[in-house]
Amino acid sequence: MLKAIQHLQTSYDATDITLIGHSAGAHLIAMGLTSKSIPKFEQAILVSGIFDLEPITKTSVNDAIRLDEKSAHRLSPIHLVTHAQDTPMTIIWGENETDEFKRQSRDFASAWGEVKNHSLVFTREIATRNHFDILYDLPAKDVIGLRGA
Repeated sequence: MLKAIQHLQTSYDATDITLIGHSAGAHLIAMGLTSKSIPKFEQAILVSGIFDLEPITKTSVNDAIRLDEKSAHRLSPIHLVTHAQDTPMTIIWGENETDEFKRQSRDFASAWGEVKNHSLVFTREIATRNHFDILYDLPAKDVIGLRGA
């Protein structure tokens, strides 16, 4: 993901690019935006993201990915926001998401806002949507909060 973001940086005017990711894709974009070598983009839209991997170490999902707590911490963007640049961010989750997805979205928005600037962070809970059907609303500019649209 970092190489893809760097390619965008060198091939286009990054200030005209909106990055959008869902679930693990939101995690990858958030990780990329914590790199000191990444420019400011127009905005990032993170949908139902995974921003803290530490809780996964205590679930059956970890049987497949085998993260220890140290690695989970190191790979969690919520712990890396101090390195990020000032890309405006919209963080979205569905009303019918699990409490953990909601918590992670709120906590990441709060952490990004505290370190960067609260005016750069927008959050939105989408009524009646869950982790999977929230994607149906992505084309709706008024739902995801595209700026300049």
